[in-house]
Amino acid sequence: RILREAKKTERPVLVVGIGAELRADDFVGVLVAREVQARNLPFIKGIEACAAPENFTGEIINANPSLVIFLDAANLGLKAGAMRLIKREEIQGMSFCTHTLPLYLILDYLSLSLDCNFLVLGIQPKDISVMGEQSPEIITAVSKLVNLLASAS
Repeated sequence: RILREAKKTERPVLVVGIGAELRADDFVGVLVAREVQARNLPFIKGIEACAAPENFTGEIINANPSLVIFLDAANLGLKAGAMRLIKREEIQGMSFCTHTLPLYLILDYLSLSLDCNFLVLGIQPKDISVMGEQSPEIITAVSKLVNLLASAS
């Protein structure tokens, strides 16, 4: 529903993938953003922010999006590959993002510059070991999420 509403504005939806490439399932957000880019969806654009999403705030602001979806691996206490929207209030109180700048600060900054909605989607990793490979559960989650985004475009 949120994607359909965003599409009506004729402004892009940005999928901002967060994660560390060398940490197996932690890279899930970036994998989704990369696949969104590869599919060249009409109104959904992917940004591979990796471990430093704060470096992409200018690009996000310049895109003037209707919706920004941040995707990152998060220990949600769920089965590997499970996804859950995370409320802004939850982000500040949890060690959700192990990257350079806390995500809640990035959201606060972007909220001052943009009139749009923000979503944070956490995806439960199975393995975040260094030099590990993505688990089958994460590969399936990436495929499901990208297909969902594509069906809304």
